[in-house]
Amino acid sequence: MKGTRRKPIVVYINWDGFADAWYELVNRSYGGTPHLNALLKEGVRFTRSETGIPSITGAMQQCIASGAWPADTGNCYRYYDVSRNQVIQFARHNALENIAEAAVRHGVAVASVNAWYFENRGTSEGDIRQPYIQCPPYSNFADRVQTIIRLIGGEPVMTGDRLVTFEEMPQLLSVYADDIDTVSHNGRPVYNGMRTADTRQMWYDNIAETIMRMDEALGWLVEALKRRGVYDRTTIVLTTDHGMAYYGAPDRESGASAAPEAMSRLADLAETVAEAGRRVRGERYKVEVLCRDGQQAQDDTEIVITVVTLQAQINFRVDADQAALDEIVSAIRAKSYYGTHLTKEQLLRKGAMPGFADLLISPKPPYHMSWEKPELPRTVGANHDSLDPNVRRIFTMMSGSGVIRGAECDRRVRIIDIAPTIARLLGFEGPQDAVGTPLDEGLLTSLRGPELLLSAVAAKPLKEGGGTAAVITGVTAPHAVIRVNRRRSGEAGADGAFAVRYPLADGHNRLVIEAEADGRITRRIEYYLSGGQERVKGKDNETLHYPAR
Repeated sequence: MKGTRRKPIVVYINWDGFADAWYELVNRSYGGTPHLNALLKEGVRFTRSETGIPSITGAMQQCIASGAWPADTGNCYRYYDVSRNQVIQFARHNALENIAEAAVRHGVAVASVNAWYFENRGTSEGDIRQPYIQCPPYSNFADRVQTIIRLIGGEPVMTGDRLVTFEEMPQLLSVYADDIDTVSHNGRPVYNGMRTADTRQMWYDNIAETIMRMDEALGWLVEALKRRGVYDRTTIVLTTDHGMAYYGAPDRESGASAAPEAMSRLADLAETVAEAGRRVRGERYKVEVLCRDGQQAQDDTEIVITVVTLQAQINFRVDADQAALDEIVSAIRAKSYYGTHLTKEQLLRKGAMPGFADLLISPKPPYHMSWEKPELPRTVGANHDSLDPNVRRIFTMMSGSGVIRGAECDRRVRIIDIAPTIARLLGFEGPQDAVGTPLDEGLLTSLRGPELLLSAVAAKPLKEGGGTAAVITGVTAPHAVIRVNRRRSGEAGADGAFAVRYPLADGHNRLVIEAEADGRITRRIEYYLSGGQERVKGKDNETLHYPAR
């Protein structure tokens, strides 16, 4: 093989369904993850890494890939579109550039193994320059690592119907594995000869065994990088799209039909929402449950409920004031299955796609809202369309070149920060239209972007043409360019201080504030509710500012 130049390499690994709780479980109660732990000694673990809404693979993998929320990618998996009167189901839709496409645009060599979010979006089967490599059906992480080892070692690998040999390592090498997700769902035969779990304890055992086997394969990958002589310039980034919440009865053999958690609570939820109408206006609401792609509501339907498995999206087809929403929430709070909820404003502040829901209800484990054959009891099930902490809190780490060693970061970070971090490690800023920001606290000082500290976001009337502007003040690098929602808004002074304005629309405003210095960008997201509306401020992963009254 030809000698390789000293270009940075990023190996991006995505273990679908890897809750941070699973990492803690395996290392506390089982055999541990020695190879992953060895990487952590040379890297950083983000202990408060969070997924988005909805925490479903199709939507969240696109968020990771593009560094942006469903509000930007246009993919929320499933929702009822009130204006079109239709349930919309998304597959791989992503309106934005992803990190693989951004890398190609910057001349970075890429390859992906089963990373389907990059298939024909940065990598393609049969393309020997930027190949997408699809391992056989039911291949697990170990199988995919064996393919990667051949790739790293300069042996031929198949892409489409062509063989490709890498004389130089791709700078961005990505691999996706759904071992944990498959085992956790517990719905069909699983990898490595394990059988579906009959008890909740067996379910935990299956998950732990799967992670330990994946950890072993991770060790093989690291050794291959060392043999190739590229490990010292490689950064390994490992994350996931969501965790998992269990539901249903805990044992298949103990009379599941007698367990209240075995049965779907969807019918009760719909009845509760309908009855709330009596207390709001003196008559029931007309409620329909619509979950299949293309389904439409009847003309007189007033409220539509859409479900995947656990959480319920509630959308109004008629005008509803805060009192109506409060009454519905109050009635649902009294139910044994109530876990938590988010209002429309709270959802928007968490990056949800506009129209996703006016109200989102998430039951507490082990309750569920199964809509297909709801009369059948569920046992030892699990899904991840939930606001449960074991779903929201995900495992995220990076290790190796350019990364601080042996650290833990307890600041809340988000899946949308992964792609901008990978771009920074590879020597460029991106992807285009990302709203996440590189995880600078995990990077060496030489790779960090400008600091961006916001002092205040306040509203002031515009003198010309009326309206209101947000006045954003803060401190960053001297002479850094300041942008708000991609529009250049000003420049910091020699001391780094800045004050810029941005016009506000009535209602919900998202402000993506950027500081750029020396070709590097740091972002912060602020939310402003303009027009004097009163809302309850929830515990959000962002900031919301209200106009003074």
